[in-house]
Amino acid sequence: MTGEEMERAIDFLLKSQAGFEARMGQFEARMEQFQGQVVQNEARFSARFEQINQQIAANSEQLAETNKQLGGFADTQADIMHVMTRTLEAQARINESQKEFNLTISEALARLAESQAHTDRRLDALIDIVQSRRNGE
Repeated sequence: MTGEEMERAIDFLLKSQAGFEARMGQFEARMEQFQGQVVQNEARFSARFEQINQQIAANSEQLAETNKQLGGFADTQADIMHVMTRTLEAQARINESQKEFNLTISEALARLAESQAHTDRRLDALIDIVQSRRNGE
């Protein structure tokens, strides 16, 4: 290899090395920028995850309160059903008593009507006796 060829080879190597170093510098700058973005993303994601965890905790508390209220509603509904059952049973007893009372009144009215009819017959007989004595005098 001649001196001139050697110089050109060295010049080529130096230029290649310079280009490589420039690209390496650009790569390092991009890596630093990327690392900065990674740190920012980690901070944003961490904050967002914290918000989500807080929201989950709030939702869990609300769910627990809702479950507690539903339990209270279920107890109240059971109490209402118990009261309604007792009320319906009492109404059934009242209805039965009313039927018995109505039967008793019906029987009493029937007896009274029978007695009235008997009284009417006796009164008619008495009237007939009184009229026949007046007519016979």
